Amino acid sequence: MDKNLILKDLSTNLHRFSTLIAEFCPGETPDLGSLILILEELSITAKQSNSETFFQVINSCLCFVENMTLETMSNTRPLENALILLDALLRHMKKGVEFTFETKDVIDILDSAILTRSAPKPDASPKAAISPPKTDLPEDDKGPDPLSNEDMEILMDFVSEAEENLDSIEVNLIELEQDPEDMEIINNIFRPVHTIKGVAGFLSLKKINQLAHTTENLLDSARSGEFMINDLATDAILESVDMLKKLVGRVKQGLAKGVKPSDHDLDINRLRDKLATLHLRLTQGIKEPLGEILIKKGVIDQKSLDQTLETQKKSKPDKRIGQILVEEHKAKPVQVAQALMEQKTEKSGCPA
Repeated sequence: MDKNLILKDLSTNLHRFSTLIAEFCPGETPDLGSLILILEELSITAKQSNSETFFQVINSCLCFVENMTLETMSNTRPLENALILLDALLRHMKKGVEFTFETKDVIDILDSAILTRSAPKPDASPKAAISPPKTDLPEDDKGPDPLSNEDMEILMDFVSEAEENLDSIEVNLIELEQDPEDMEIINNIFRPVHTIKGVAGFLSLKKINQLAHTTENLLDSARSGEFMINDLATDAILESVDMLKKLVGRVKQGLAKGVKPSDHDLDINRLRDKLATLHLRLTQGIKEPLGEILIKKGVIDQKSLDQTLETQKKSKPDKRIGQILVEEHKAKPVQVAQALMEQKTEKSGCPA
């Protein structure tokens, strides 16, 4: 078969595969029969494409879906990860550029999901696995490395798609405010974040990958029905989108100079911690700390809170943080009372 026809066939069936995956909601049983048919067609065409990697990923997907039919599995996340990889592979094939990025992790996820499908789940709360991310991101102080022509093309595609995806997230967040229970809108927000995370991972854009991953975790719990998106979650996601736009902007600046992007001065750790903490609060019903409420209301700043917390730890462990703030004249009694009332009546957004 002609190379252009092979690529066109792969592109068409990959789009069909993507559409089927996108239509699934968490907990629902996918249309496994249609998935298998599409994957079988992709496998036949992939074998003619001379791309061993593409063929291998498709066959791993096929084995995974076949086991889904045997075990009545409904988790399509490994297939979503595979789709990101397959899209990237196909783009490289169309350009005639060798794909030099790591693929083993995606294939291992598919294979391990098959091997462990019948293993008993650990006797522990699923929320216990959620923890704030490590913030010790290594930074290197070497000068910027030049980009090859192939890298430039790949990164230009990434920037273009990432900008479109981030704009779509903002639009969908506005729509979600009108109907917080609309799972289709939540999925429309989740998918572009998931795509950005995956492609950034292949391209070794660590900060984009890690921030998108933390944001994805929050959205995944929302689309699984663990909590309903509220104003706090919306604000945090928008803050993440703003930072992701800055990081993508750095990639764009690097492209203009023909060098790898430099983002060492952009700190994502505080935001990742904020997202992870919010994730815990919304899924476990933990109330917002009094100090954070006072900061949000503009009563105190982070430095004042840190100083008061240190005072509490060292010399006043028996006193509440609100009492100490009043004693230190950093907050008025009425301001602390209002914050306590807000804390007491705060709704986590979890469905009844």
